[in-house]
Parts: sequence; C-alpha cells; structure tokens
Amino acid sequence: MKRVCLLATLIGGLGACAATVSEPAYVVSPGHERVSTRWVMLADHYSAETNAQQIMLRGRGEFRQLRIEGERGAPVIKQVTIDYENMSPQIVHVNAQLAQGQGQTIRLHGNGADVKRVIVYTEPQYGGMYSVFGG
Repeated sequence: MKRVCLLATLIGGLGACAATVSEPAYVVSPGHERVSTRWVMLADHYSAETNAQQIMLRGRGEFRQLRIEGERGAPVIKQVTIDYENMSPQIVHVNAQLAQGQGQTIRLHGNGADVKRVIVYTEPQYGGMYSVFGG
C-alpha cells in the first residue's frame, strides 16, 4: 500500500492515499450525537452455529461500547449479555440479522466499565460469523 501511495504522490494525486490514513471511527448513538471511538478487536470471526458463544475479556481493559458486526453469511444475533467485574449483568435484546459489514453498537452501563465476559446468543439455523469490538 505504501508503494501505491508513493506512486500516487509522484504522479500528483494524493486522493488515492486518503484511505490509508488512520482516522477515528464514528458511531451515531441513540441520542444521535456523534461519538469518536477507536475500536479494539475482542472476538474475530466467531461462528454463530451454536446457541451461545462466550467471549472472555478479563483484564482486556475498560470499554464504553461494544459493536457486533456481521463477517460472513447473515448471522442472527438474538441477545447479548455483558458480565461486569463489579456490577450486575447487562442484557441487551438485539434481535437482528447482520449482513457482512452491518453491525449493532451497544452502549455499556457505567462509564468505562470493566467487562469480564460477553455472551452472544444466536440462531444456529442461520449460521454465519460475526466479530465483536470494544471501544
């Protein structure tokens, strides 16, 4: 990619390199304010072919949001349970089928709460794969 940018710069077009600049991702929250977030991969290409998948996060940091994103197929995400270190679990009913690249963002309880585990409940007959990000 660096060679392409160098070549584009020499030719005189910087527009081709714009996609290589690392910019913060933006999410629209329920209140419609724009929130800047840098996402961290927590679970990569998890299979939705069983009823539930556990993602252990103990010691991986504090997050304000989680994002579940379709990776392959169109997995159906029924519910997400977030277990915190020092708080009651948060249960979120998602009930969404996620095509590749589509996602759902979940605002976490507390401000920068320490998450120890995430359980994603799916509909196995739809299959597919998803990834989970923290931000």
